[in-house]
Amino acid sequence: ATCQSGACVCTPNCTGKTCGDNGCGGSCGTCTAPATCQSGACVCTPNCTGKTCGDNGCGGSCGTCTAPATCQSGACVCTPNCTGKTCGDNGCGGSCGTCTAANICSTAGVCTKATYDGTGMVKSIFTKTSATCANCHNGTTPGTCSGATCLNQYTDVIKNATSGACTGKKKGECALLRVNANTMPPGPGTNKCGGTPCFSATEKALIQAWINGGFPQN
Repeated sequence: ATCQSGACVCTPNCTGKTCGDNGCGGSCGTCTAPATCQSGACVCTPNCTGKTCGDNGCGGSCGTCTAPATCQSGACVCTPNCTGKTCGDNGCGGSCGTCTAANICSTAGVCTKATYDGTGMVKSIFTKTSATCANCHNGTTPGTCSGATCLNQYTDVIKNATSGACTGKKKGECALLRVNANTMPPGPGTNKCGGTPCFSATEKALIQAWINGGFPQN
């Protein structure tokens, strides 16, 4: 306060201030929560205690979630989704169910009977052009291929093998056993089909399900 005309007068001073005391018992302004007044300025202190995502209280973020998880009450939450599915991933790393030994889980998440014929089934694996077995075991007439086994002929693949470790087993089963043992296709190395495995793990599982189911044609 200063003396003005015989009276003590306090002149408010809010220069450079947006909040706090004006020097005369009054105010330079107030802050909107959660901001607080610090040295005449409204300051918001981020608070992410117990939070992994969402707003930090100051318009910023405590983090983001990886889809399909969403932020709920400051935590990343994944909600499983098995709509229309009986097997396969539920979108959160869990499962919508498993199939019997004679079935495979389709890309749509439905348990499907493994058969010889049918789109994407055993015959298409045995005869795919990327597998060198197709070069020797594809024929228009059963029994006319290398080793008398045409893998593209159902009557051949369900015949019993009569030699070696495959004796007594169906020739279709023998094909999988020999690929797993790396004795077929012939030649050195382990990835004999253009530098990659001739049958993928998924394809091997389908063939095994077909075997488990009793070698059904369709």
